[in-house]
Amino acid sequence: MKPSAFILLLVAGALSACHEPYSNEDLRFLAEGVPPDIAIEVPVEDGVTGVDDPVPPPANATAQFYLDTVAAAEAINRDILSLVAWVDAIVATPPSARDEDRRTWGPLVGANGVSYTLVTDRVQTSTVVQATSTSTPTESSEIFEFTMLATSPAQPEPRLLFFGQQVADREALGHQGRMFIDLDGARAVDPNQTGQGQVVVLYDDRFQALTLELLLGPLYTAEPSAAWRHTQSSSGDGAFLFFLRENVDPTSAAQELWVVAARWLADGRGRADVLISEGDLALPLFASECWDAGFDRTYLLSNIPDSQYLPEGSLVDCAPDLRAADLPE
Repeated sequence: MKPSAFILLLVAGALSACHEPYSNEDLRFLAEGVPPDIAIEVPVEDGVTGVDDPVPPPANATAQFYLDTVAAAEAINRDILSLVAWVDAIVATPPSARDEDRRTWGPLVGANGVSYTLVTDRVQTSTVVQATSTSTPTESSEIFEFTMLATSPAQPEPRLLFFGQQVADREALGHQGRMFIDLDGARAVDPNQTGQGQVVVLYDDRFQALTLELLLGPLYTAEPSAAWRHTQSSSGDGAFLFFLRENVDPTSAAQELWVVAARWLADGRGRADVLISEGDLALPLFASECWDAGFDRTYLLSNIPDSQYLPEGSLVDCAPDLRAADLPE
């Protein structure tokens, strides 16, 4: 992915500063104590969706639920995970302050006069971390905690953008971690930010793969307003599952529960299974759609009362590995 203009602006500012070289301990903090670059990557023409350089979906693609999956991934990358992508620019220069178990980067000034500071602490403690619902536990004698703060001319008091903690797994060449992102805080310092609310992010990027789980809502909410789960294997196969409440009928205030389970192969062929229930619906609505490597629909089975969701193709037109539905229980 190419860096965005905003990232390049921060990097240019960082490299123009005069700092002493990185120490071995600095490099360790970078490798183990700084949150990794994470994004929901869905295959599109000439690449995948991402944070720094989002790629639009094919203009002529006919698989509607594939297009909906790309749009959902792009929204999360833009409105939520782009905050984490700022870390790469901030740590492009050596730390501005060093203590035995702490490194501070910044403040660095980016677009709109927003100033960013990243603080990472190393905590010596025996711990076992299982970040996502499917992660295998990682044992460690230390854990890293990180905090990103920001100020701006309109918001001179520091606002928390995100904080979290992670454990590095040297054998698996990756991390397990969790973080809390305050989208309202990000919007307070930069009105160009469009996200709202708070998000809990769980991640595991070990073994050259990625698992992401996100919950949108207050930190201790019993029922989040939306949830997403993304997996990407080392071979390029991936999946994106999301739950959200959205109104099917704009004439009614009741919101339905949408569940979309999309998955794809490394060559781009994929399938999405959709279930819409609750709200004003007397009976659930469903759809199953497959697409080819060009993202054109090859199969659709649905009871959605709309002409664009009329049945099409046959189940054998799906890739062999994608002929069974994969909705969660």
